[in-house]
Amino acid sequence: MDPIKPQPFKFRHVVAMPWPGRGHINPMMNLCKRLVRRDPNLHVTYVVTEEWLGFIGSDPKPHQIHFSTLPNLIPSELVRAKITTRWRTYPLTDTNRWRLNGHKSRAESKEDEIVDYIPGLSPTRLRDLSEIFHGYVYQSFIKFKPCYDDISKANYLLFPSTYELEPIAIDFFTSKFRFPVYSTGPLIPFQELNDGEKPDYIRWLDEQPEGSVLYISQGSFLSVTEAQMEEIMEGVRDSGVRFLWVARGLDSRLKEALEGSLGVVVSWCDQLRVLCHAAVGGFWTHCGYNSTLEGMYSGVPMLTFPLVWDQFLNAKMIVEEWRIGMRMKSKKSTAEMLIRRDEVKELVKRFMDGESEEGKGMRRRACDLSEICRGAVAKAGSSDVNIDAFIKDITMIV
Repeated sequence: MDPIKPQPFKFRHVVAMPWPGRGHINPMMNLCKRLVRRDPNLHVTYVVTEEWLGFIGSDPKPHQIHFSTLPNLIPSELVRAKITTRWRTYPLTDTNRWRLNGHKSRAESKEDEIVDYIPGLSPTRLRDLSEIFHGYVYQSFIKFKPCYDDISKANYLLFPSTYELEPIAIDFFTSKFRFPVYSTGPLIPFQELNDGEKPDYIRWLDEQPEGSVLYISQGSFLSVTEAQMEEIMEGVRDSGVRFLWVARGLDSRLKEALEGSLGVVVSWCDQLRVLCHAAVGGFWTHCGYNSTLEGMYSGVPMLTFPLVWDQFLNAKMIVEEWRIGMRMKSKKSTAEMLIRRDEVKELVKRFMDGESEEGKGMRRRACDLSEICRGAVAKAGSSDVNIDAFIKDITMIV
């Protein structure tokens, strides 16, 4: 045996430990599923909190993935949901903004100052970046800053994105670190799409004209004021557009408020299956990155309504870089925080107009990006190749 030639490990074991939140647990699980499907001799110990084991422990998964638990480290998912479904949030006033490493509050900064040094991002106004540095998000950043500082000590860096979507940013990280950088996305459950049993909402979609339905989802938790939600509900109703609205914990109130409209309200749905349905012609999204990737994979234009943290930058990418969406925002002065129902109505109608030149171009580009995402995870695609390379790296020794 050549002592220099790499040899496979006889025991192949990966420990995966995501942050205990839905936006982290789902893509990590999707990554682990892809790993074990490519290497049947690899086993994964998936570490979650006791609460999350109760949420996902019975979900179907490959037999090579096993759960291990930690005590509940953060407030209960159910408690957090109860708090946020009051439709309350801190107003984004100057008094509620926090400073970061010399960053000033909006009142103190030049709102139109251009930031042009972020790899992969076109020149951006400072005020569009400052939204991600306020309130509890800032505190979280400070708490986990040591993790960011220690990246250089890692052996690998994996991204849930697709290389072709963000080549400049990924090339930047590749050039800065001595270790491999892999883009493995989109880390969404595309391998689990099927035409099995149809729930009621899929049967309803089957009866709708192609591209006529606006799918509305604002993430795991609602984080807008009650007044803003009232304007959104009335604006969507008045638009006359068909919709499928996912409202976690608030479906009964929305059903009552939207009775007689052209839509359906549900408490949960298989989001990717819905987005891939031919009847869906648009996606109202909070711009969480997992939802953003699912929208792109499905080839559906996005009406962006970001709420916090990276969602604002994701919305910018959707609207300005990829040009596959529109931004839901008030046309009035910045002092007017509320987006009024007439503005919601007009933008929803404009967004769902697939016959306008604007709508046709947006949908054409969305289809192009869908082909890119699907190609990345196909055999010999960029994500497919990177998954293989990563498995080879972690299962071979010299």
